[in-house]
Amino acid sequence: MEFRSLLDAIKEKDDAKIAHWHDVVSNMMIKYLRTRYKATQQDAEDCTYESMLTIMEMIRDGEEMPGNPGGYLRMTIRNNYFKMKKKNDLKVGDEVLESESNGLDLENSFAKRELMDILNMCVDKLADVSRTFITFFLSRPGIRAEEVAARFDSTLSNVWVKKHRIQKELEECVRKSL
Repeated sequence: MEFRSLLDAIKEKDDAKIAHWHDVVSNMMIKYLRTRYKATQQDAEDCTYESMLTIMEMIRDGEEMPGNPGGYLRMTIRNNYFKMKKKNDLKVGDEVLESESNGLDLENSFAKRELMDILNMCVDKLADVSRTFITFFLSRPGIRAEEVAARFDSTLSNVWVKKHRIQKELEECVRKSL
């Protein structure tokens, strides 16, 4: 029912309703991932945001939703969560392998330090507002999006959009600098 209301608001281009229903549906989907799959708050928020953004763009582009839009949303969020877990598990596995090889510890330390220097340089290149926002996130690992929204006097959906865009900008900057 709530997702159908969000779909209607998007089709009507009613920004106030979109913001309201987006927050309602997002909170439901975060709870779904946390309860059903034991996702962390941050992982649940990230997967929900990515999925909601994709689906909202589909609707705005005129694509039709399947017969059961709520089921489609849950399936999309679940699949994004599993993809993210698989990607993160590979990273964890790689780190374990690296830490077990004694000869590479010093080299890894230098590489991590160089990567952090590049990241800091990229953060410095951001606009002041973006730099303040992402620095706030980075200095508080595990902070909930609700707290960030309150701090920056913003909606949850705006916090996720801003975080996602800044992350993409930083990823691009780091790639270009490597």
